[in-house]
Amino acid sequence: MRSLEESRKRIDEIDKELVRLFEERMNTVVDVAKYKKENNIDVLNKNREAEVVEKAINNLKDKKYAEEVADFFNHLMDISKNFQRKAIAKKMVSNLKKSIFIDITETASKAGYSMMINPLAKKVCEIYFGDKTKKIEFNSYDDIMSGLIDESLDYVLLAVDNAMDGHIAELYDLLEKYEDIYIKDKFVTDKDGIKLEDIHGLNTENYNKFIILGKYKRFVKDSNKIDLIVRIDNEPKSLGHLVKYFSNYNININKIDSREADSSVKDFSVFINFDGSLEDKNILKMLSGLEGDVHYLRLVGAYRG
Repeated sequence: MRSLEESRKRIDEIDKELVRLFEERMNTVVDVAKYKKENNIDVLNKNREAEVVEKAINNLKDKKYAEEVADFFNHLMDISKNFQRKAIAKKMVSNLKKSIFIDITETASKAGYSMMINPLAKKVCEIYFGDKTKKIEFNSYDDIMSGLIDESLDYVLLAVDNAMDGHIAELYDLLEKYEDIYIKDKFVTDKDGIKLEDIHGLNTENYNKFIILGKYKRFVKDSNKIDLIVRIDNEPKSLGHLVKYFSNYNININKIDSREADSSVKDFSVFINFDGSLEDKNILKMLSGLEGDVHYLRLVGAYRG
């Protein structure tokens, strides 16, 4: 039987060899990431992962370590996937400097609205944009969004259904469908359509909720709320891993919703509203790390809420 010192020395020797092999494996992962990026192949491949674990267990001489080997290779592949995503990421955060930061009071020549959810929308649109803006009513989301896309409208105002806690599935679909659309503003009004500037402590379920959408990356200066869409693996641990990013940077999440992505992808879309400004280096650092660790990330709004 080896002494404790001899066993530790042997472990150090094995660890040194493990590090060498790990480095060699990660260098090969770089080649895999390049190939996947060039051929638009998703990082996640569950069949391949199952094969790797099965081969590892079959290579064991002592099968009593089967569970531990499976855990080891699953963790190893998590590291590999995260590294690949960082290599493939489009670097959205580094492109933020190309975005336009606007003042919240920026005027519009034409604004669209819909009264499908709340008949107060017309009055709110008139109050919000003022007399100099032409207001146009639309009866479908597709029509009103088409007005933004073809630039016949500067902004659109939509009501948010209180019964759904401020969330509408149609809005999520629109934000994912139209890549150039962003959220300029979110707010609540009283029964007369007057915007409430301070809603701290109010039960907003008793008020009317509205959202302003615009085109292109035009975020509000001095924002204190940010909206984000990400796509993550359809796995139990994925959402917890995502939330940990915000916790690690001491960033407060206000709302988070997840829903199955469209049938063409095998992951979940997560919509996150959190406190912060795009001028905050801590926020940018968090987003930069997160971008390399998810399938897809897009900022859809930075505004004062």
